[in-house]
Amino acid sequence: MSERSLSPQPPEPRLPERTPTWLPRALVGVVLLAWAWLVRDHGFVWDDLVLIVQNEVTGDLSRLPELLSSDLWATTPVANGDSGYYRPLVLLSFALDRALFGLAPGPAHLHSVLWHGLATAGVLRLGRHLGLGSLACALAVLIYGLHPVQIEGVAFLAARNDGMATALLLWSLVLLLGRPLPGPGRLVGSGLLVALACLSKESALLAPAAWLTLAWAAGRTLPTLGRGLLATAGGVGLALLARALAGVGLPERASVQAQLEVLPTAAGWAVHSLFDATRALPGRTVACPDFEVAPGPWLALGLLGAALLAWAGRRRALGALVLAVGTWLPALAAVAQTGLAADRYLTLPLAGLGLAAAAALQRLLAVSPGRLSPARLEALLLLGVLGLGALWSAATAGLVDAWRDDRTLWTRALEARPTAYVYGGLARVHQDAGDLDGAADLYARAVLQPEARAASELGQTCWPLRHSCFNIVQIHHLRAGQARVLRAQAEDPVLRQALHQRSWDAHADAVSMGLMALGEAPPPDLRRFGPPPELDGLALGRACPELPELTGRLAQSLLLLGHVERARDLALRALRAPEGDLSGMGEPVLAAAALTLDEPALLEPWLDADPGRRSRGLAVPF
Repeated sequence: MSERSLSPQPPEPRLPERTPTWLPRALVGVVLLAWAWLVRDHGFVWDDLVLIVQNEVTGDLSRLPELLSSDLWATTPVANGDSGYYRPLVLLSFALDRALFGLAPGPAHLHSVLWHGLATAGVLRLGRHLGLGSLACALAVLIYGLHPVQIEGVAFLAARNDGMATALLLWSLVLLLGRPLPGPGRLVGSGLLVALACLSKESALLAPAAWLTLAWAAGRTLPTLGRGLLATAGGVGLALLARALAGVGLPERASVQAQLEVLPTAAGWAVHSLFDATRALPGRTVACPDFEVAPGPWLALGLLGAALLAWAGRRRALGALVLAVGTWLPALAAVAQTGLAADRYLTLPLAGLGLAAAAALQRLLAVSPGRLSPARLEALLLLGVLGLGALWSAATAGLVDAWRDDRTLWTRALEARPTAYVYGGLARVHQDAGDLDGAADLYARAVLQPEARAASELGQTCWPLRHSCFNIVQIHHLRAGQARVLRAQAEDPVLRQALHQRSWDAHADAVSMGLMALGEAPPPDLRRFGPPPELDGLALGRACPELPELTGRLAQSLLLLGHVERARDLALRALRAPEGDLSGMGEPVLAAAALTLDEPALLEPWLDADPGRRSRGLAVPF
């Protein structure tokens, strides 16, 4: 008795192979060599600095147990509670890089390229298992391997987890599709690969759904489906068990309503990135007003393209498209949560898209126009495929240089897309380089961007601004601290007085900018301080949400400047924030204010310790 397949499938046309069978494999090698050359002298950028360079556990293999049981961000300078991201495999890869090569970025980039090459080879093998010919597989390899949208996923070391999860997941599916009825060895191997993929990135938890989709597209039988489902679900279970043993919670997710609200804009962004990758740079905001791209036309173009691929490629193309869309949807939670869209969210979906386009091309080969012989048609299509590959290669080579170093990255991003998030990113580069005055100017410009003020007028929180809204005060605290250090080292009384005044001015700048960002007037004696005149700081309006990190630091500066009552009020606002006082300054400022104003009753709801100890000396103003 024959085994039942998932659903009836018409036989695919069998065409003679005219394109060399070695061509797709050769193109995988070209992809590897091209990327290795393009990123050979790149450095660390963006989150590479905190996740790799400044990470406590990636620099010491003796701390391997801690690495395997930590939240992704727990041992970095930006740790702030439990992010819910449990990705020990990518942390282990960073630790191995540092153990073997120190902090040399070149070998680390080659490591990321190897994962990209492995994923590209996985796309090729899946295409073969779906019954695609050499020309169709070549197209899939070029789409996945060289499309400019891959720049962020390959050139950005901190995004290595996307390449790792994709490679491991694709090869787990290769093991299952490689035999009509996979044996125990393939089932165990596939399950282990799925577990490792899930320990690289949470999107691999969709492995069972990905298997069902491709099994249907390939017309596999019900027994094969059941075995593959058992293997992939087992791998997911192992990964969840490891997460539970590590004690890492699940990531905080935006509500379903918030994800549905951002869906049209995010989908339009995704299609725009695929068709117009001329801005393969960070900083695209989609969850607060951003008038760079109207999503409607791009969303319509995407739907039309998907319909054409499904019509042309039938079952195999439809299955691959479902894989692409299904593996992209989890990114909606992150987009709705942070307001940011990243090209690396398309790493795994691009594999499905490449296979869908390949399936459509395969069927096109079977429909030869009357005046064209099948051989001539295939030759023309081959030239077209190779031409697309050359076009994508040229575009990628021209754009990847922006990721060479952090300053170049954010400067290019600012030229292409002057959003609040990009201004904040460039400000951080200046801050890390010690240019605190330049950083202060850029943080001020960040909260002056149109999308920030438009979001505020609509009563929305523009989350890409959160970093700049905190740092618009914090950067002036760093300036004040810098002046205090220099004052302690100076011997000349005149210089000491000048540095004392510089520290006072920095706190005055903090108060002026912070209050104006909240839409509140600064005290009259501080209004002369703040951003450069051309920024028109008084016209800020309410650009920033009520962040305890912001109000707590503002309270500290107001107290030091002698505005004790205003400091008391802001400290109370920080302490009453729903998420708690993330600045850590609410309690000591309130204690100092209570001592200065002789209002001990202020402390009763908040403090159970001696206010003199909690004030940490903050009662002494300038």
